[in-house]
Amino acid sequence: MSPAEYSPRKKLESLRNALVDPEMDKRLLDDNSIPRKFLADRNIILIRHDFDIHDTAAGNLASDPPILFIPRSEDVLSKFPLDPDAYDPETPDAKADLKFSDYAPPPDIKNTHHTRWSPTTRGRWLATYLIKWALSGFPRALPADVLTLSEECGICPVMVPHPFNRKDFGISRHGPNIYNCWESYIFEYMATTGPPNYETLYPHLIMVTFNSCTGHDGWITHGELTSIVTAMRNRAVQPAPEFFDPQEQMDCFEGQLNEHRSRIDP
Repeated sequence: MSPAEYSPRKKLESLRNALVDPEMDKRLLDDNSIPRKFLADRNIILIRHDFDIHDTAAGNLASDPPILFIPRSEDVLSKFPLDPDAYDPETPDAKADLKFSDYAPPPDIKNTHHTRWSPTTRGRWLATYLIKWALSGFPRALPADVLTLSEECGICPVMVPHPFNRKDFGISRHGPNIYNCWESYIFEYMATTGPPNYETLYPHLIMVTFNSCTGHDGWITHGELTSIVTAMRNRAVQPAPEFFDPQEQMDCFEGQLNEHRSRIDP
C-alpha cells in the first residue's frame, strides 16, 4: 500500500465504506451496537465522558476532551430566570413546550416502533428540545441586547445546498429498515485566522443525532458511528466555495428525495 493510501482522507473513506456496506447490518449486535472486534480492528477506542462543566473557561478548556463554552454569567441568570409566562405569552402552548417529557412507554407495549413512543419519534423531540435550549436562549425571555449562544458564537445550521453535504448517505439514513435509521441536525460556527487577514473559517461541527434504537452505556450504535465518521470524511473532502455548484447538489438531493418517496408511496 502506498503512503498516500495511509492518508487520513483515505482512512476515513475506507472506514465509511465499511460502515455503509449493506453487509454491515448483518454484523450488528442487539440494538444495532457495533461489535467490539470491528472497533478493535480499526483502532477505534470508545472513551466515556461525564460532560461535567466548570465555572471558569480555564477549567473547561483543561477537560479531556475540552469543553469549548463557558456558562452564562450569574448576572444574566439572575436577571432572566426560567419563566414560562414571560417566555412567550402569546403562545398558548408555551408551558407545554417548556415541559420535559420523559420517554416512558406503557409496560404492555412490546414493540414501540409504530407508536408515538418509538425511539425515532422521542429522539427527534429530544433533539429539537436540546437545540432550542442550548442555542436560542429557550426558555429564558432574553432581551434583544443579550445574545443567545448561536448569535454570540456565529452558530448556523448546515443546510442544503452546502459544500459539506455529499450526495451519498451516512449523516442520516431513512429506511427501508425502520429498526436501523438515524437522522442528524448539523451546525457549524465561525472562527478567524487572526491578524493580519482575519479570514473566516468553519473548523468545527456540532452534530445532534438521534437513532431508531436504544443506546447502551459502553457501546456505540451503527448510526452514531456512521454519522460521526461521515461528518469527518465530508469535512475532510469539502470543496472550496469556488469549486462548489449549489444547483448540482440541489438537483441531486431532489432526485434522492423523489426516490425515497417512491419507496414509501409506491
